[in-house]
Amino acid sequence: MTERTPEEFFGPWIHAHWSGEGENPWWVSSSWMERPVDSDWVCQFLYLNPTTPPFPEVGDELRAFLLAVNPDGLTTAERSDGSYIGYSSPEGFALLSLRDSQWITTDERHAHVLIRWRESWNRQKRPSCSRIKAWVVGKRVRVELKKEPEPKEI
Repeated sequence: MTERTPEEFFGPWIHAHWSGEGENPWWVSSSWMERPVDSDWVCQFLYLNPTTPPFPEVGDELRAFLLAVNPDGLTTAERSDGSYIGYSSPEGFALLSLRDSQWITTDERHAHVLIRWRESWNRQKRPSCSRIKAWVVGKRVRVELKKEPEPKEI
C-alpha cells in the first residue's frame, strides 16, 4: 500500500474522460465526454494557441465557484502549457488557464458562455474556496457555495 492519494500515485488524469500519453501527455474531462474521443476536437484542444481573454482573472480565481455551481459543460483539462478550466461541448470549447491570463477558445459561442460564467462569479462577490461547503454522498463529494453571512448591525 501507499500513503499517497490516488491522484498523487496515478496522476491527475485518473479522473479524465479523454487522455493521451507520450512526450506531452494531456487530459480533458467533462460530463458530455463519456463517449468515444473525437479526434478533430482533440486536435483543436492540443494545437490551438492561447490568447489573452477579455478579463484579467486567471482560472484559479474562478475554479472554486465553477466547481461549486457545476454548470453544464464544465470542463477541466491539462495540456503541455498548463491546466485549464472552462466550458466545452462536442462542438468546441473556451478554457481559461489556471495560472496565466490566457485562454484557448474555438469560437465566440463558447467564449461567450465562459464570459457569462465569469460575470456571474463577479456578481456574487467573487467567491473563493472559503465560501465552499463540501460533503460526501455515497461515493461522491458534493460541493456548493455557502450562504453569505448577513451583515451585523451596529
